[in-house]
Amino acid sequence: MQGKSNKVIAWELSVAESTIKAHISAVLRKLQVTSGTQAVITTEKILRELHESKG
Repeated sequence: MQGKSNKVIAWELSVAESTIKAHISAVLRKLQVTSGTQAVITTEKILRELHESKG
């Protein structure tokens, strides 16, 4: 699966591409990762742990 480019997301949301980049950087920082792939893996792990704790 391939995501949309920052440019396309910015256009669809009517914001500057720099705004998209800033938000992505903030998310990566919060998750303490350096790439989108790591963010997906970390998010899946967090969601799995939350689901198991509600079990």
